[in-house]
Amino acid sequence: ATERAGLVHKFQVEPCRLAILAVTAAGEGLTLTAASICVFCELCPAVPGVVEQAEARIHRIGQAASRIDVHFLIVDGTRDE
Repeated sequence: ATERAGLVHKFQVEPCRLAILAVTAAGEGLTLTAASICVFCELCPAVPGVVEQAEARIHRIGQAASRIDVHFLIVDGTRDE
């Protein structure tokens, strides 16, 4: 838990704005308001509520950017299709 909190703090304050996270791991307990782009590369086995929670980690009170771009990458022939 301490390492996770340290990584979130680092993301929030340092110029690097890339975090690679699993949807299920990113859905709770994170504040990533320094981000302005969210790209989901996995949807299965997540249900819509889980994806919405993960998206909400960057779209919160205190958001640094004036808008958030959310993208979903869906690849033919995968379970997400």
